[in-house]
Amino acid sequence: MKFKRVLSIVMILALIVAVPVAAQEGSDSGNAQTQQSSQENKVAAVVNGEEISMQELDQFAGTQQLVMSLYRSNPDFTQVLLQTEAGQNVIKEFQKSKLDQLITQKLLAQEANERGIELSQQEKNEIFNQQVEGIKQQNNMTDEQLEEALQNQGIESIEAYKETFIEQNKENLIINKLRENVTNQAEVTEEEMKNYYDNNQSEFQVQEQAKARHILLEDKETAEEVMNKLENGGDFAELAKEYSTGPSAEEGGNLGFVSKDQNIAQKFKEAVFALDVGGRSEIVETQYGFHIIEVTDRKEGGLQSFDEVKDQIKQQLANQKGQQIWDEFVRGLRDEAEIEKKL
Repeated sequence: MKFKRVLSIVMILALIVAVPVAAQEGSDSGNAQTQQSSQENKVAAVVNGEEISMQELDQFAGTQQLVMSLYRSNPDFTQVLLQTEAGQNVIKEFQKSKLDQLITQKLLAQEANERGIELSQQEKNEIFNQQVEGIKQQNNMTDEQLEEALQNQGIESIEAYKETFIEQNKENLIINKLRENVTNQAEVTEEEMKNYYDNNQSEFQVQEQAKARHILLEDKETAEEVMNKLENGGDFAELAKEYSTGPSAEEGGNLGFVSKDQNIAQKFKEAVFALDVGGRSEIVETQYGFHIIEVTDRKEGGLQSFDEVKDQIKQQLANQKGQQIWDEFVRGLRDEAEIEKKL
């Protein structure tokens, strides 16, 4: 009965309905059904005449997932949270915080609609393609594997997933486009960039760097074999692909630029910075195995020139200005809006 009672309370609270502390066990299930129906019709706020329901707020805040996650990790704490007045107050403050965010989103969606902002088919395609590529890279999937995974979740094809993704995220995507339209007013002058560079030069100090590649072997015997092949004219990149056990093997052992303050094996780093461009190390042993290292390029340390970092500064200042413009824009919408909160 105790387990049934806890689940009933969780179900009720997930619908953002206060649970009476003294509720009787036998009435929990009936109360949940009655209050769920009431929940669907309850209004959390009215924004310029448009209602936000408690159900919509619950979905936005992810309350059900939050409560169930808390219950799985700490049932006793969840019971206290749900069955005490102090716990109810915490949940109500959480609701209020999320309601403010949802009101802002609603205002932005209304503004985008008034401006007639829409996504072109090309924009939808680009956004979705980025989404798919991100999923594939994160999970190391091919197109076929992704499609199989979608089918296992009841989604017929990538095209069907595309329709669902665009529809479910339409409002946020439109708001993102509104933000681009608003913040493209941000302009950065040459003088502003130069002033930032002059006043923040510590940001543009760089350590000496060396571009390195290596072949990583598990034992010294194999390392000596590979070294012998190199000394007899073997191609470093091809031998790395064939022999190296490191993750950079497919790239011919290329590690990119390594800096003196980088957190890598000390013996490896010492070997890298002891080499001139075109130089090759002896066999270097670290905790990862046996390395043969070559340096293919170097960059001196010191202060980067203004021209080297100009684009970086421009982007940084444009982002800052854009954020300021956007914050002022959102405040203006809220100041001019008719907002009635019911919580």
